Amino acid sequence: MFGKYVNGYSVRDDVRRPGGWDKFVWKGYSYDGSPAPPKAYGDEVVKDNAVRWIKENLPGRPLFAWISFKAPHPPYLFDRQYAGRFTEAQLPRPPSFNEADVSDKPRYVSRWPQLTDAQVDKLTHDYRGRLRGLLTPDDAVRRIVGALKSAGELDNTYIVFWSDNGFMMGQHRLFFKRHAYVESISFPMIVSGPNVQRGASDPRIVMNQDLAPTFAELANVRVPEFVDGRSMVPIFAGGGSWRDVGLIEGGKPPTPNWPPPYRGIRDEAYTYVEYATGEREYYDLRADPYQLTNAYDSLSEARKVELEERTRVLAQCASASCRSLEE
Repeated sequence: MFGKYVNGYSVRDDVRRPGGWDKFVWKGYSYDGSPAPPKAYGDEVVKDNAVRWIKENLPGRPLFAWISFKAPHPPYLFDRQYAGRFTEAQLPRPPSFNEADVSDKPRYVSRWPQLTDAQVDKLTHDYRGRLRGLLTPDDAVRRIVGALKSAGELDNTYIVFWSDNGFMMGQHRLFFKRHAYVESISFPMIVSGPNVQRGASDPRIVMNQDLAPTFAELANVRVPEFVDGRSMVPIFAGGGSWRDVGLIEGGKPPTPNWPPPYRGIRDEAYTYVEYATGEREYYDLRADPYQLTNAYDSLSEARKVELEERTRVLAQCASASCRSLEE
């Protein structure tokens, strides 16, 4: 394991040092476990540590590496060699950007004023920093693929590229994460490996609880019955039965500026959200992909009851019952 671990973890706390890893190098530390040089760029150190370990262990026994970068997380740092890149890149402005009318949104959204020119300039600056920051993970992928290819193991290796959340950059006038809108709850997963359909895009909903059972199956380990997720291996080639919906949830906010607690459903065709405040949202993602019009009030009473009940049972399920209720 190389890089960022979980929030609250401190490598100095030996009691909480995680087990199960043959090699564990936390962010900010060199390959030998000593602190990295103070001026070293953190993600560059993570990249070098991971690539070194992979090269040292190829070819040979089966390997698993979790490589976790900081970028593009704020404060949007990047390697100094990339300072001249993306200087003219323009901030994406979809129809939801700085939305003119948010009166149909929950109060925590509708009370926000439209973005000022200064805020848009700041978002543009941040966007360029995010792009620069991602060049180091991009280089890591290139070097890892090169190492696997040189060792003759590329065709026998799965590479899974994944994030932990999306991020709002002005859509519906919002910033940061934790929101129930698609930009915040959705992000791409990219997979390369044996029997993965080349160049294909699959819209089906995969979730982070699917990662562990997927890796277990790839390693020929029995997937425990208690897990909530399911192995993605059957859909890598484009087939297999799969879930229709996924549960989305947001807990107690740390500040009043974040969304109130919520839960709901993410479907390929719609998003339904119910907030602890009693407010509701429903978006037809095929007719309204940018979530400009909250269509909840136009739903029939029967449909509202159906959505509320399905959300309730999904929020309370566990293990196999979750997998059944998602279908």
